[in-house]
Amino acid sequence: MTTNPCGDCHNCCKDTLVRVKDSDIKRWEEEKRYDILICVDKWVDNSMFIFHRENVPECIFLKPGFGCQIHETRPETCKKFPLSESQKKLYKCRL
Repeated sequence: MTTNPCGDCHNCCKDTLVRVKDSDIKRWEEEKRYDILICVDKWVDNSMFIFHRENVPECIFLKPGFGCQIHETRPETCKKFPLSESQKKLYKCRL
């Protein structure tokens, strides 16, 4: 399992939509990660996101006290976060 350099921050996992790319879908299909694939929601414009539970602002894979449950195979969007200095400031990112 990959070590998460963020520690227990997880600010980027809260109050945000996690975009999923076609490459993520393909990787998860190859890994047979149906537990993740069933949590992807396709929008009208064909963009895909990890869905949230109703009235819960965190990513569905963020478990309190344990962190990201799919960190080793997380979406590319998560791997590349933060994408800009403004995003880093907005989410108070420690990276």
